[in-house]
Amino acid sequence: MSIINTLSYRVAKNVDLSVIVEIYNSIIDEKELTADLSRFTVKDKRSWFLSHSATPYQLYVVERSATIVGYFYFSPWRSGREALGGTAEVSYYLQKESRRKGIGRYILQQAIRIARENGLINLLAILLDINIPSMKLLESEGFVIVGRIPNIAVINDKVCGQLLMIKPLIA
Repeated sequence: MSIINTLSYRVAKNVDLSVIVEIYNSIIDEKELTADLSRFTVKDKRSWFLSHSATPYQLYVVERSATIVGYFYFSPWRSGREALGGTAEVSYYLQKESRRKGIGRYILQQAIRIARENGLINLLAILLDINIPSMKLLESEGFVIVGRIPNIAVINDKVCGQLLMIKPLIA
């Protein structure tokens, strides 16, 4: 049986926050996958969690055999600017041991489907330009690079940039 057949996703619940924070802190510890450099506590992330509880900007967990292996969420692009309300940023994170197994692709495919169902017209991804696996995954799902901000972040004494990638959701 394919690993994809063992996956499910659902809207995150309060009880999931500690696992979400644990996954994100492991991403921070790896370096080069996020611009955050310091670990978070559950308390630190509580208001962020609550801000992702309403459609279309919800937070979802991905489970494999009832164990959370990753999560994804949508955020408004340039919040408060009404004309941009049809575009959302998608962010996704996986446990290290769950990568390179098709789960990231599963997450993006579900995110694209959910975004369309919620009437969004564009999905945006913002990532460090040194995160090559994520860039390739996004490209494979139809995201294209539309912007590059050079030399914006310093991680492990290495200067890197950010990429802005977009996927139009309407024909």
